[in-house]
Amino acid sequence: MTPKTRIKLLEAVAQTYPGTTPAPNTQAGPAYVAGAPYAYDPYSYYPTMTLGWGIANVNWIRRLSNIINNAIYFLSQGQLDLNKIRMVNFVVDVSKYPDRVLTAVVKFALQVYRMIYTHQTADFKTALLPEDKTAVVTQLKNFLPYFQIPDGPINVALVNKIGGNLKQVLFDTLTQIR
Repeated sequence: MTPKTRIKLLEAVAQTYPGTTPAPNTQAGPAYVAGAPYAYDPYSYYPTMTLGWGIANVNWIRRLSNIINNAIYFLSQGQLDLNKIRMVNFVVDVSKYPDRVLTAVVKFALQVYRMIYTHQTADFKTALLPEDKTAVVTQLKNFLPYFQIPDGPINVALVNKIGGNLKQVLFDTLTQIR
């Protein structure tokens, strides 16, 4: 198959799926990034989260973390992930990233670190009250960088990896945390 034929075939396939173009003023990133990020398990780094959030939320927080991890990895073309951000204690200069979507996702990740992983303290001493959990989830859903993530697909590889468009998958996962 010639490169020209391949491009025509891909264009034809893309037209059958509505909303496969990147949102305006965003970079789509490559359709393929070699490899995949190492899984990120926040409970191995912040074990008292189980006390704070409860055992019922362990898998949902892991899922949220790995959605964010994959988004950062694919949008940075494999240069960044949550493990690298954790190695610098979640201190990141987001101004150095020209991609506005990547910047928004990294800011969102930093907020998840502050509000879910550590709840702005070094360790959880007691379980969070249900209303506190709801307040944290609501704050994350209303966090400005979350709204800066486009509603549609941004990167084909990312959509395939997480099973849908980033903003909706994040919303659905956050909604499960109780």
